[in-house]
Amino acid sequence: MNMSDEKMLSQASVDQNTKAGLPAYLNQVFLWMMFALALSGSVAYLLGQHPVWEEMIVSSNTRLNVLWLLQLGSVQK
Repeated sequence: MNMSDEKMLSQASVDQNTKAGLPAYLNQVFLWMMFALALSGSVAYLLGQHPVWEEMIVSSNTRLNVLWLLQLGSVQK
């Protein structure tokens, strides 16, 4: 067996490993996306039902900045 054949077999093995792990990875990604959408929808609904909370958050730039930074921090891994 020459080098090109070994390289092709090695590449085929890598491709198989990648294909095997892809569905599990995508399931994890879509699970996190579902969680994020449910959380966003719940918060939007609660703020829509309680305008006092919305006014409390929007009335202070500091609170808005803290919430903005928390959002950015939550997506860092």
